[in-house]
Amino acid sequence: MKRNIHILFAWIGHTDIYGSKGDVKKTGPGPIAQAVDRGDFTHVVLLSNYPATTPKSPSKASTPFFRRDAEAYCVWLKARQSSLKIDLVDAQLSRPVALNEIYPKAKAAVQRARSTYGEEAQLSFHLSPGTPEMAAAWVLLTGLFKAELLESSQKHGVGPVPVPFDIAVEYVPDVVKSFQDDLAERLQSLPPETPEWKEIIHRCPAMRVAVMEARAAAHHELPVLILGKTGTGKELFARAIHMESKRRNKPFRPINCGAIAETLFESELFGHERGSFTGADRLKVGVFEEATGGSVFLDEIGELLPDCQVKLLRALQEKKVRRVGSAVEIPVDVRVIAATNRNLIREVSEGRFREDLYYRLAVDLIHIPPLCEREGDLALLIDYFLGRASQATGSKKILSAGARQLLLCHSWPGNVRELENTLLRACVKSSGPTIEKKDIDRALAQSPASLKEQDSFANRSLGGDFSLDELQRELDRHYIGLALRNCKTQKQAAKKLGFQNTVTLKNRAKACGLDFDTAFSGDEG
Repeated sequence: MKRNIHILFAWIGHTDIYGSKGDVKKTGPGPIAQAVDRGDFTHVVLLSNYPATTPKSPSKASTPFFRRDAEAYCVWLKARQSSLKIDLVDAQLSRPVALNEIYPKAKAAVQRARSTYGEEAQLSFHLSPGTPEMAAAWVLLTGLFKAELLESSQKHGVGPVPVPFDIAVEYVPDVVKSFQDDLAERLQSLPPETPEWKEIIHRCPAMRVAVMEARAAAHHELPVLILGKTGTGKELFARAIHMESKRRNKPFRPINCGAIAETLFESELFGHERGSFTGADRLKVGVFEEATGGSVFLDEIGELLPDCQVKLLRALQEKKVRRVGSAVEIPVDVRVIAATNRNLIREVSEGRFREDLYYRLAVDLIHIPPLCEREGDLALLIDYFLGRASQATGSKKILSAGARQLLLCHSWPGNVRELENTLLRACVKSSGPTIEKKDIDRALAQSPASLKEQDSFANRSLGGDFSLDELQRELDRHYIGLALRNCKTQKQAAKKLGFQNTVTLKNRAKACGLDFDTAFSGDEG
């Protein structure tokens, strides 16, 4: 008789790894092993946010464990129960307490497992391993998935957590509620939001948290690091933070660190004297001097080369700059807002980004989710950018049903920027008042982000930010989106992709972030 599939989901915690390393007398085998030892589970999905390698100069605050420890833990757990199927999910976080990052990664892991093993699989979420925010995410996810909640301790063993499923979605542990209440309380004391925030179109919870955190950050003088993929709106956030700060009447100077040649870095940021090098035919005031009293936005800070990192760190520490060719130090008063599409924690651990500079910049961290993780925002953004494109081109345009379906089913590797540019391109090139499916097809075909995505799946390096799980999600988004755009029915799309039924198609589409229900509303044919 075939055994029913029962999947245990958990974040790997320090206690679990200590248990696997032989410190069982002190910690026991750890909460995950305690649950597995009951023999109830056929599959285990383990999420790990441990970085790839040890930093060259680890600080006291650095994590004691790394990806290899998580991999070794899986081998150890498998040895305890050889029939167990174990999936290790690399789920990197900027902070292990960032609920707005933890929740979507945990949700994606559950969706991926259900699309792989079937919707009829029994689910259990383990609350004990990891941070309280990780436990909070599992509790909140019971509002979307019917799942058992478990907790365990060395003294009392493993047992269910008595949270009724019908109210679980409204249940928030004290630590998360405290965080949200603190933000809400701080925002209530702030003046009305400036117009710049209204340009950040959203309604999904993850973006609401990002905006709340950014507004709160605007009212202090500490450095801010904004994390997010290319095209998510990092500069938009930086400008809004500046315009709500007390520096709003002073300059805001953005500079793209990835576009500056190493030899010109000091000149661009700190300025140069006339005659200091070949071509320096006049005095140049650097960005830091220009922005005195205001804010400097260092975009793509992760692209800075090591020598440039040292020079920037010195300027931030001393709050002084020296023009190239001058011996005079000039005091500067700037608020630094930095942004990157890289995983800086991993860059630090692999020795490509200075740890001391990271901690100097990342006093306040804000994570902007990619468009594929912003549930419910895509349709809202389509209408917003269509209106802007119509206004820019001087002709009011509407979308045909087929054109809208193409937009909803696209994977948007270039995020919000790609969406905006695609609609503007379609408005310019469409001949009539209605943008047709062929117009969107043509506009998407000219999108650099989409062309890059199509050409990159088989050419990824195994270093840096490589993640096979993320690559699979990108691959699914690309080909499922392609099928949905070119097929008239769900059955036809499922057949094109080799799926046995539309249920598998629907699950895989939702797991990789495609807006399937909106695109095929009412179509079951």
